[in-house]
Amino acid sequence: MATRSAHFVCNYTGRQMQQMKKYYDASVKPKQFVENEEVLLFDSCQKRGQFTKWSVTWKGPFVVKKRLNDCNYILQKSAKSRPFVVHVDRMRQYLHGQSDSNAENADMPPLSDNSNVQGRSLRLPGRKSKADINANAPSESTMHIIW
Repeated sequence: MATRSAHFVCNYTGRQMQQMKKYYDASVKPKQFVENEEVLLFDSCQKRGQFTKWSVTWKGPFVVKKRLNDCNYILQKSAKSRPFVVHVDRMRQYLHGQSDSNAENADMPPLSDNSNVQGRSLRLPGRKSKADINANAPSESTMHIIW
């Protein structure tokens, strides 16, 4: 009886794995890098005492030294550094002039220069300026009534 239930579980698990693989493969876009191309490397390690929101998660650039198979590449930081193996899911193409600090925002368009403002300071919606705060402050004549 136990072998029959074990056989059922193996078949069911195998079908579930195939279905999950089908859904995963449908959403994944294949990446390929050539030798001597510069890439960024995703680094998910969290340093103690630092907020992950402000940490830089893409490090680099690294140089692709060799392609081992469809998924793994050998990367190297510089000519003197030690090469290491990395999975392709942790790699992204490096755009020249892109530093580590703005690597996460590579897909975002640049901010406008606000040249039409002509010397005025910009205010965020919902925030009051000092002039608005001072205008709504109680005057000296009403101060003695409050106290």
